[in-house]
Amino acid sequence: MNDSHRPIGTAIVVFLLSGFMSLILLTAAFVTWLSELIGSTTVASLIVGLFFMTIAAIVYRVALHSYIESLRRRFDTIYEVSRIVEGLYRRAVEFIEKIVG
Repeated sequence: MNDSHRPIGTAIVVFLLSGFMSLILLTAAFVTWLSELIGSTTVASLIVGLFFMTIAAIVYRVALHSYIESLRRRFDTIYEVSRIVEGLYRRAVEFIEKIVG
């Protein structure tokens, strides 16, 4: 069978899963190494957890905050437009009921 007929999706999924598993193993190795230095697995886990929480907060603040804020503004605009359309619809229904009614 020719290699060009293979789906690329499988390769991408395997690549992503392998990368995810390697990050988990790297984190576990880092916690183990740090716990041998400090002498406490609990404290080492807390230090590594706080490190990753700090990284996540920095990534959120630098990269995602402005994007999420723009999404919030878009949703607010959509909500306002839908409220205006709903008001117009109710007025049209009331007007038709007065004519028919």
